[in-house]
Amino acid sequence: MIFSDILYGRIDIPDFYIPFLKMPEFVRLRGVRLSNVDSFEFKDFNGPSRWEHSIGVLNLALQYSKLKKLNKSDECHLCLAALLHDVATPPFAHTIEYIFENFDHEYESFNLLNSNKSDFLPHNTPVYTTSLPIFTELCRKKTREVKFKIDPEIISEMISGGGDLGFLINGTIDLDNIDNVCRSSTHMGIDVNKNVPYKLVEWLSGFNSAPSDIFDITEEPVKSWIGYRTQMYSLFFTSSEEELGRQAFLQHIIRRAFEQGMSKESIIWNTDESLLSQIENLDRIEKIDHCYKYNIGELVQRYRLMDSVKEYIKIPIETSEILAVIKNPLFATWLEKRMSTKWFEPFVIVNEKRFKGNTSGQLFQQHKGEIILFHLSSHDVKREQFPEWIVEKTAESQKGKILRKKVQNIIQSELNEWLVTKPWTVFSEERRNNIISNLNHYRDWSFFKTRNQSLHAYPGTFVQSIPSSLISALGLQGELIMDTFGGTGQTATEAIKHGCSVVSIDSNSIASMVADVKFTYLTADQREVIRKISSQDLIESPAEMVKNKEINKWFHPRTIEELSRIRTFFQNFDDLNISHYLKMCFSSILTSCTARKGKDYAYFADNTPLPNDLECAPYISPYSIFLSKVNRNLSIIEEFYGSLGEGDVNLLDRLEQAKIVHSDFLKTSTDSLGIEPKSVKAIITSPPYLCMIDYTLGQRLSYRWLFPEEFDIDFEEEIGKRRDRGNSKKAIDNYYEAFRRYAKKTKEYLSKGGYLVTVLGAPQANSFKEIELFDTVDKVFEDEGYSVFWDKFRPISWHRNRGHAHLKEERITVYVLNE
Repeated sequence: MIFSDILYGRIDIPDFYIPFLKMPEFVRLRGVRLSNVDSFEFKDFNGPSRWEHSIGVLNLALQYSKLKKLNKSDECHLCLAALLHDVATPPFAHTIEYIFENFDHEYESFNLLNSNKSDFLPHNTPVYTTSLPIFTELCRKKTREVKFKIDPEIISEMISGGGDLGFLINGTIDLDNIDNVCRSSTHMGIDVNKNVPYKLVEWLSGFNSAPSDIFDITEEPVKSWIGYRTQMYSLFFTSSEEELGRQAFLQHIIRRAFEQGMSKESIIWNTDESLLSQIENLDRIEKIDHCYKYNIGELVQRYRLMDSVKEYIKIPIETSEILAVIKNPLFATWLEKRMSTKWFEPFVIVNEKRFKGNTSGQLFQQHKGEIILFHLSSHDVKREQFPEWIVEKTAESQKGKILRKKVQNIIQSELNEWLVTKPWTVFSEERRNNIISNLNHYRDWSFFKTRNQSLHAYPGTFVQSIPSSLISALGLQGELIMDTFGGTGQTATEAIKHGCSVVSIDSNSIASMVADVKFTYLTADQREVIRKISSQDLIESPAEMVKNKEINKWFHPRTIEELSRIRTFFQNFDDLNISHYLKMCFSSILTSCTARKGKDYAYFADNTPLPNDLECAPYISPYSIFLSKVNRNLSIIEEFYGSLGEGDVNLLDRLEQAKIVHSDFLKTSTDSLGIEPKSVKAIITSPPYLCMIDYTLGQRLSYRWLFPEEFDIDFEEEIGKRRDRGNSKKAIDNYYEAFRRYAKKTKEYLSKGGYLVTVLGAPQANSFKEIELFDTVDKVFEDEGYSVFWDKFRPISWHRNRGHAHLKEERITVYVLNE
């Protein structure tokens, strides 16, 4: 099929993909604009749809496949991921993200493409007009034609950035945003070199993971693309009052529709025009307690007729931290209600600054954005039309510009208190029901296809989808979060992605080392130095032998010598950040250099045997293993950097939002952590399970080589040690006592109404069969002023229970602090 395209001229799409273009779930995108609003100022940008954009991304995927000579299976999966990456994009695109706090179009794409139900996609939901999705059925049909399996899970995983090719769909510069930026810029009147998209595909073909530090890249196509994107975002931010007001107007209409009972699925699985029509025809009887100036049908009519929207006040946002908090969709909804009366109905928008008017990509220095209140009337608002709390703080003589300035000052002053108390998160019955709906949205919480990208093996880590989903469902974006058993930083990773500040605490030296390395920024120059390390560098390093006879039973003498050379090499490295990175990589390969293997690869007990056919530890050269790990971990780190933004954020600032603390949580204090008492909005953690894992013993080789003086200290500070399982009664008593002290300690940090979320499993050994662990733990927290808000038993996939195959489920529990 030959298509005419404004960006690429004529493009040839193989007939194989045409049935996918005609699926109802994809055809719907013909009615979903590429823009977030039916634009007024950018009149030509009002036309392009997500359908034609997605075909453009498919075209780039086909070009990439040819350049890389992908096999047919990889090409098919990549091309379908490119075509369908926006399949769950709702009407007016990202506008919905300002309405629903937990909407994630990538997650909904996974549900849609795999025929799963969710809160946004109940069973048998039509996705376009009256048609049900047919993608999985079409995959089965096409599988018979091509003789290899077309797997919807692989496709949806790519859309989320997973798998070897996922960075091409969801990365820093990827096929999606290459087309999006160039296509959007073209329609916005920016002069775009139409060879740039193809040149960028050629450039991308040289990478195996998402490119990082894109503003340091000197290739002309990259510089051009960054320039287009910078101009585009600058135009958005500096757009006219008419344009910004129209965006605020649209957001308000959709908020009103949802408040009046329009379901999430009927909003999401719709088109731009159809959604407005359905909202216009909503029952005129308000099914809500709050009174507004206009009925919703009148609002839609005035929106369609392009009634002028007038800016009333504008409040600058000075810091990224404040911006992260008020970007939460709940804030704008709350402020609109807080300001509304029968005579005044404001439209609130949080307008974020992205780029300067140049190609540096740095954030604006003056302020980070602004809160703007618009209203429909062409007349100034009178004092008596405001809510009582505004009227009380103004004078009868204040009118016009003077009154407007006074109202702005009042809100600006109140904002400081609101940022502390966050009244938009108050636990009303409506809020409670919404959160429960959000939590139930993730089905069984198995996240079966999710894989952590691990820098270092560590036992019992939960998949990052758990804290990510909790942060979204509980509306914690921009808040201060804590993980009291932080491990290698899963919660911290997801927290900073959601704009949160986070404190991650763990008593284990190995876990703290890994987390500290992950959140210590390595510059492009430092990474280049690391990549240039060779085997010869390691061989020429002196061998300062480790002073620990115990390691002789684990390693061959020659292996010990070579490991010692590597250790001396990184210990003598002048750049401490590089030294610490290499140290972590060294720790991660130690278990690969010995033939002693336990049932659990991460657990090395004193009596771990050699294979039956060996009498002593065999020689294993660590040099190639080490260098392979060093380079593999760099790819993971660069992918992590890429996940923090498309280059429009200061990576160092973002990474510094995570504070990594090596300590027993019970020994910490608010002063030692540098935070205010009762300032943490949520603790999200997975405490040690009773007598299931020895975290310190499981990392004994790393301790012997790197932290010999910390071994006994860290071991003693563990709770629920597996080593204690021989005396089950004592182990149980000690475990519950530790939880009592823990529950009491958490109250020093957690705010009233804050969440404490635990992921916890029960031991399966016969000696623990009769205990009621979850009931007892709940009672412990209840005694300290907590109540169970929500809980869910989730099935455990292999990547969570390595070596503990008998543990089939664990419980996620959300407690609320009532005191």
